[in-house]
Amino acid sequence: MEILPHIFSVIDTISGALFRWIVPLQKALRLKKISNIIESKEILENCSDEFKNDFIQPNIEENIFFIQTGIKTNKSSIPKYIALQKTLGGDFVLEDIAKANNYLNVEGEKIKIKIPKAAKWGSNLIIWLSLVILIVSGIVAALSINLFTPGNYYLLLVPCIIIICGMLLIQFLLYSIKPINAAIKIQNRLRKVMENNQQ
Repeated sequence: MEILPHIFSVIDTISGALFRWIVPLQKALRLKKISNIIESKEILENCSDEFKNDFIQPNIEENIFFIQTGIKTNKSSIPKYIALQKTLGGDFVLEDIAKANNYLNVEGEKIKIKIPKAAKWGSNLIIWLSLVILIVSGIVAALSINLFTPGNYYLLLVPCIIIICGMLLIQFLLYSIKPINAAIKIQNRLRKVMENNQQ
């Protein structure tokens, strides 16, 4: 599966714009929440130190961490994510880790990767299904072009529509498995780091 990284880098470039508006919207709402807290400084001054230390301060740290990384977590787990990034090294950033967040277990002292076999199987199935859709779309579009005759220009719309619909479906399918592929990438990197440390 050496081709996988290349497939996903291409898909990330051409299809990410369809879905990426969601996280910036969430970040904007979090930023607004922090602004409201800052603007409420006078009210906060009348609150107890316990309330500020146990709720307000952790809440601000969690929101800032989410705005910067896209990872929703609590204050106690933030150092674990930072430690994971340092362990991974290389060009890994917290945004890469955020993509795999659904497959990260933060309950222990260190974050562990847990990828169900069914998820890996489903990911491979989606990749093969996407390739089939691509091939079938290309064949049907080619056959439609062969039906074109001068004067029937509307027939040119058929292959265009088929290709566009096929590409959109492929983009959606591949985007849906980005989290598991990000988790696999992190898992492989951690395995290499462990092997290097043992040598």
